[in-house]
Amino acid sequence: MEFNLGIDSWAAWAPGLETRQDWLSWDFNINSMPSDYSLPIPSDHVPKLLKRRLSPLARIVFHVINQCITPDQTMPAVFASGSGEINNAFSLLQDLQNNEELSPAGFSLSVHNGIAGLFSMVYHNTHEIVVIASAGNGMVSGFQEALGILNEGVEQVLLVFYEEPIPIFFPIEPFKLDSGFPLALALKLRSNSKQLTLIARRIEQLQQEQSEHSIQLLKFIRFLVSDQLNIMLDGFQCSWQWEKHVSN
Repeated sequence: MEFNLGIDSWAAWAPGLETRQDWLSWDFNINSMPSDYSLPIPSDHVPKLLKRRLSPLARIVFHVINQCITPDQTMPAVFASGSGEINNAFSLLQDLQNNEELSPAGFSLSVHNGIAGLFSMVYHNTHEIVVIASAGNGMVSGFQEALGILNEGVEQVLLVFYEEPIPIFFPIEPFKLDSGFPLALALKLRSNSKQLTLIARRIEQLQQEQSEHSIQLLKFIRFLVSDQLNIMLDGFQCSWQWEKHVSN
């Protein structure tokens, strides 16, 4: 299987890494990631009422989207995350344990499609929006959904990946399921381009941590900013080879 994609624009955020130059300068050593950092400030086009409802993860997601598209651009979108707003959901569970009342607004923003719902409101986007949990297929699940939308004849689609650290309450050993810090990537994609090629290749065995979302996100961002021309990312049943085509 082979798919071709073009990337019109992209943006990524991690602690201390807000611009393309930041990513180019970073050595991709997660131990060098700052432990003390500030979250992005929501842009002015986000209504004040909604600004107060943005979780830390939502603020990061909106930041990369704002770097990728303009407020007047609307298009189909795919939001892909392995654990989504798991910290919000965990906080609600703690409130239940303490016999505290749950906030309806807090509950509505703890579900997997909460951030996508806010996006549709802020950008007045009435196009198709798909929200998926990537599970063992890693990043490729998001790209497959985006490709499906592009194949329906639309010109562009927004693809957003996002993750935050999993609360220590959840057992994740012996696998490393997250990078230990929040992370988001937004891409504005188009079809009919050989800028980026995705090729599926069968593999015999998969190590679980290799297909986890945030781990793959870092590898893929490094692939985007570096001179690296190909990368292999594992999925549940096959691995996916990415090839970058550099224009002469």
